[in-house]
Amino acid sequence: MNETLNSILGRRSIRKFTDKAVSEDCKKLLLKAAFAAPSAKNQRGTDFVVVEDRKILDTLADNLQYGKMLYQAPLCIAVCSETKRGAEELVLWEEDASAAIENILVAAKSLGLGSVWLGILAREDRENKVREILEVPSEIRIVGIAAIGYPDEEKEPHGEINEARVHFNKW
Repeated sequence: MNETLNSILGRRSIRKFTDKAVSEDCKKLLLKAAFAAPSAKNQRGTDFVVVEDRKILDTLADNLQYGKMLYQAPLCIAVCSETKRGAEELVLWEEDASAAIENILVAAKSLGLGSVWLGILAREDRENKVREILEVPSEIRIVGIAAIGYPDEEKEPHGEINEARVHFNKW
């Protein structure tokens, strides 16, 4: 099997990290992967807030019920999106940002990093708290955060195809 498929199939949500810093080269590659994600109508409305300041990471962890791994993670990337550009409504901005997050997670795996996706968009209180901490403008939506670092836990790849969940041609 090739390296790309190994990264996709071997990617797991990692919530325990070592204290080793993520290199500038790795950060750049993670961002390149994020920007390579598909974008509806090529609108490219996704923005990224890269956080490596320990105090900010800890503040996020303090304020996110399911974000306690940020106490250990040396890096996170908040994935945000415009919903409008002037008078134009951006289409499928949630999907665009989600594709960018997935690219970050798979790229992290391929670089020997661990990561986990923290959903933010689904809870207004969560989004508002992150918006305040990261000083994200009010017109920008925060879709999710990828917590990233060198893994301090190992997980087996997910299993095989669940045939009961696969339908061909019709349900």
